[in-house]
Amino acid sequence: MNTASCNATWAATLLGNLHQAGVEDVVLSPGSRNTPLVVAAEAHDGLQTHVLLDERVAGFFALGRARMTGRAVALVCTSGSAGSHHLPALIEAREAGIPLIAITADRPRELHHSGAAQTIEQQGLHGAHVLATYSLNAPSEVSPRWLAGIALQAVQTATGSPAGPVHINAPFRKELWDASPRDPSPLHLAELFPAASAPSQAAVERIQSILQTGRQGVFVCGPAIQPVRGDAEQAHAALLSLATALGWPLLADPLSGVRHGGDPEAPVPGSYDVFLRNDALRHSLKADVVIRTGRVPTSVALCTWIQEQEDAEHVLLTPGNRWTDPLHTTTVWMDADAHPLLEQAQTPAIEAADAQWAARWLAADTRALEQLQAFHEGARGGGVSEAAIAATLISTLPAASVLHVASGMSVREVDAFGPRRTQPLLITSNRGANGIDGTLSTALGQASATGRSDTTVLMGDLAFLHDLGGLSAASRSDHDLLVIVVDNGGGGIFERLPIATSDLFERCFLTPHDQDLAQVARAWTPHVQSAATEEEFQDAFTTLRHLPGLRIIHVQVDRDLDLARHVSFFKTVQCEETPA
Repeated sequence: MNTASCNATWAATLLGNLHQAGVEDVVLSPGSRNTPLVVAAEAHDGLQTHVLLDERVAGFFALGRARMTGRAVALVCTSGSAGSHHLPALIEAREAGIPLIAITADRPRELHHSGAAQTIEQQGLHGAHVLATYSLNAPSEVSPRWLAGIALQAVQTATGSPAGPVHINAPFRKELWDASPRDPSPLHLAELFPAASAPSQAAVERIQSILQTGRQGVFVCGPAIQPVRGDAEQAHAALLSLATALGWPLLADPLSGVRHGGDPEAPVPGSYDVFLRNDALRHSLKADVVIRTGRVPTSVALCTWIQEQEDAEHVLLTPGNRWTDPLHTTTVWMDADAHPLLEQAQTPAIEAADAQWAARWLAADTRALEQLQAFHEGARGGGVSEAAIAATLISTLPAASVLHVASGMSVREVDAFGPRRTQPLLITSNRGANGIDGTLSTALGQASATGRSDTTVLMGDLAFLHDLGGLSAASRSDHDLLVIVVDNGGGGIFERLPIATSDLFERCFLTPHDQDLAQVARAWTPHVQSAATEEEFQDAFTTLRHLPGLRIIHVQVDRDLDLARHVSFFKTVQCEETPA
């Protein structure tokens, strides 16, 4: 596809999805760089275009029309200073709560800071006077599915509460247009169901239309967007019940609040991160519907499976205008709390999938659990593994305990090696931005809020060293905290990346430390034990778990051996289906 055709398809996709989400009016001002957008707007049967020479006049015209219709109105102008003339109208729209979408065409980045004509810095052009700014890449650099998501987010933000203006900055490379015949029709249109104080009737009916088909579906619950607290089991009961009634497997991230506890008969295969790494099995499990809640899952294997369901209907249920689809698969987005929505959607008319559908997932789960058990047994006597630590915590922590895990390997080990348990367990992690900073301090804050003595922390050595201030605070507090530090001599997670073969890896990525972490820990608490084998870890865990105050288990892991075990296990994992 040449540049002009790419621009045309891209512009049609953006405007087509804006229309799909509720935009009916586009106010155009003349220019050159916005040519693809102008042509696409004029060609779209559902859009009414209004051409106004002066961008300032165009802005206020759009403001007046949006005020009276209650719908978001799009503004389109060329690059350079043109977009700055929208600002007075955008300021008024922000203060008055009127939905506007200002789209400024732009030069591509290679023309910036190079003396190109009509080229200024347009990212953040309207500053604090817009609710959001979406800075796009040139058409050849982005997926149409991603662009569709941007359009939905822009409309949802502009028309949300509070309503107001948003800015989309859209760069184009030349050639901007040519006369050759083509069909620049929008790609990957997605349905938008806006937020409401309670699930809208339209959203409920749309979900029911999906559930009443007898198709093979899967629920995927990623890390929770809203904090999961002690009432999570009751809140998720409707989801588990629905999965059981439909015969759809429910793939629950450990941070979703859904994996552990609840109905033990619900189809919740907790070891999906293991069996979905088997290419043959993963490719055979083809879904017709994927309903997602929460953030993007921790498991790369699960994300790969989601992306491979190219022919499926992908439904995203997220509250608070939170678009959580970096995989770019969504075809239906409902800005809603999933649990009351799904609870209302349950009717006697719901038709279950073929009984073998869930059975295939559960059989793969059973086989994976058997192999995990063999893996742990085979590793005994050769040094403690991170996998064994995660498995021990998941299987032995008391009901309704709180386990706070660091980002990095800790959360991944809990995901892969901590399959479902029937007793509830609240697992938390700072996965909003996925940083390792503040892990101990966060856990201490959680313990202070609950006042309970069953808060456990699982973290790596770098996360531990990164939050010595939190360690100091914990030692002076009255709160109970059991801290398990997995010491693999640096950033072991980076050994899973290609950079591990570089000469730079040891110094710049692994960043090994020479700290005796047990000695460091003893500066803050006398309750410190070290462990280098699984037996020593089990003894330390048994000894320290019931003591009050701050307790620390320093686990020394042979990084090379642990990595080799992981690689060997996942290369040889066999989860093929048993012949009927």
